[in-house]
Amino acid sequence: MGPRPRSAHAIGLLAVVLLAATILGALPSRVSADSGGPDVYGYTWVDSKFPNPGVVYNWIDGVSGGTDLLLTDDGCTVNRIPLGFPFRFYGVIYNDAYVCANGFVAFNTPAGSAQFTDAYAVGLGADLNPDSASAPGTGHVYAKADSLSSPRRLIVTWNGVYTYATTDPQTFEIVLFENPTGEDGRVLFQYKQLTNPPAHITGIDSLGGTSSLYYASALANLLAVEFRPPGTSPTGDVLTLRVANLSPVSVEPGQRDIPFVRLNLSTPTNSVNLRRVRVDVTGITSMPGDVSRIALWRDAAGNGQLNTSRDAFLAAGAPAGSPESVALSLPSPLPILAGPGLNLIVAFDLPLTAVPGDWIGAGLPGNSYVTVDPPDTVSTANFPINSYVSGARTLIVEGVDTLRVTAWSAPNPANVTRWQADAPMLAITFDANKGAVTIARITVSFLGTRSSDVYLVKAFEDTNHDLALEPGTDLLLDAGRFDGSGNVALA
Repeated sequence: MGPRPRSAHAIGLLAVVLLAATILGALPSRVSADSGGPDVYGYTWVDSKFPNPGVVYNWIDGVSGGTDLLLTDDGCTVNRIPLGFPFRFYGVIYNDAYVCANGFVAFNTPAGSAQFTDAYAVGLGADLNPDSASAPGTGHVYAKADSLSSPRRLIVTWNGVYTYATTDPQTFEIVLFENPTGEDGRVLFQYKQLTNPPAHITGIDSLGGTSSLYYASALANLLAVEFRPPGTSPTGDVLTLRVANLSPVSVEPGQRDIPFVRLNLSTPTNSVNLRRVRVDVTGITSMPGDVSRIALWRDAAGNGQLNTSRDAFLAAGAPAGSPESVALSLPSPLPILAGPGLNLIVAFDLPLTAVPGDWIGAGLPGNSYVTVDPPDTVSTANFPINSYVSGARTLIVEGVDTLRVTAWSAPNPANVTRWQADAPMLAITFDANKGAVTIARITVSFLGTRSSDVYLVKAFEDTNHDLALEPGTDLLLDAGRFDGSGNVALA
């Protein structure tokens, strides 16, 4: 709703009364600095505070590619928004939910404040105003369903939304994670930048309010708080990526298996199972399609370079979308054992249609581009990864290719009759050393008694590659007659 007279003292008193009636009984009697719960159902929480962080803060971009929900002051989405996956929460499966301006996602009934409904996840339950009409300069609320991540997730972001009647921007997010096993999902709250955080509630509540759990510690910038369902495994091992840029200064259309980046994957403890690596095509391109295939190899030779005859091929795919990207899913999990780790190499193939003058690179902008088996995680260190260096590498240049004769034969018969047609005389096999070569003209010279005995010279392409002339099947390229010098040019 729009601006209206409010009493700060009255609102504060109302919040105290409501909280006392609805949630104080659900708060754990002892709240440690880094974990809490379980509630009646079994949910617990962990945070990223030291000295005992149970989750790593890793901001997820939910604005780029997200949908501006255009929420009004105290408003919720008019319709339920799809989550993109079945999300089980306190034993109930939801496929969609409402997003409400005052810092929460409502799975049951929308409301102006979380304490007036049930079945919710509230990241910063306070009086926030994302309505630009009544609060010029305020940020908006965005929703983004990320079906490419593993597990799938919904990201709801309050991006610089003002606290009501102030210009204090609050930037935080609520992330709902699908549980691939079909059990209850995780709820993650992350706080990128808070300004004079208002009085608030932070926590989760079940349908009917029979079980709930709240985070009573102070919120802070760069803080993560995760609510975990019953049966969640202990915190897993952490995979760290280190990168070496292998990309060449320039490449030519038609080149294949060009190494662009080497990824060293390691973990200091136990082991981590790698499932998928997603790679973007970066750089400056005039149109999509400069890269036809992206492949992932394991450096089996151990020399840090790509050798396709010795290294182990893992996965490949054609990039698509905007930006062009491909998710390289491994046929089976690749274990990364504790220690120095192993090296993977990302390689590109360029089609003959790649545009000279374009710049390309391989990119992994964040740790969500690397998927491992839970509960293990991927460190945010050394991201983003991008082999493209402005003005330096990698430039697509016009190729200089060489046409080669790899074989020839003379299938001409011992005798021919007058007016005999399509008598094969010479067979030549061509290839190119790389890229492609266009044959513009072939000049044929007559060797024999009289060139006038030959009425017509034809050139065919052996389209079915059987090394035999079949005029009805093979493609006629050109035909002509010998000139007075005994030559004919076939174009």
